[in-house]
Amino acid sequence: MLPPAINRSAVPASLAELARQSHSNGTINEIIDPYLDGKISPDCLKNFVDVAVRCLLDNGIERPSMTDVVWGLEFALQLQESAEEYVKGAQTEKEVNMETPLKGSSIDDSSDLFSTGSELVVNSRILEMATTSSSDGQSFLSNESEKMMSGAVFSEIMNPKGR
Repeated sequence: MLPPAINRSAVPASLAELARQSHSNGTINEIIDPYLDGKISPDCLKNFVDVAVRCLLDNGIERPSMTDVVWGLEFALQLQESAEEYVKGAQTEKEVNMETPLKGSSIDDSSDLFSTGSELVVNSRILEMATTSSSDGQSFLSNESEKMMSGAVFSEIMNPKGR
């Protein structure tokens, strides 16, 4: 009788370890629940994942206190609410075409100091709006992506105003 086969795949068996590896590899979006895709702001998700990863540190003294965890999660909630308000404000100020991407614009300056990217609106979400600026060979990128609406992202929180 042969012993059972051993699964030696590179995918971790622990969900916490999978999340930690995905965070360090920059592939956290690949393991996010598809239900949340398009409903959670990237800033909120990044903050939430950062809090979770700090809670998983091997050395207990490096982990955040519960007060810090609560503060971090409340901050993530505020980021989500801000993103939702941003989208609601953008929709009330102008009619948003849900099918056609919005055209990008650029400011042509003799020094090429600033340029703006574009935003693509699909299924009630702004996929990307990037602003770049450069001076003396240095370039900086500011990216506000996936600011979207969601009422159910934090549905388990009974008091959304925090403490």
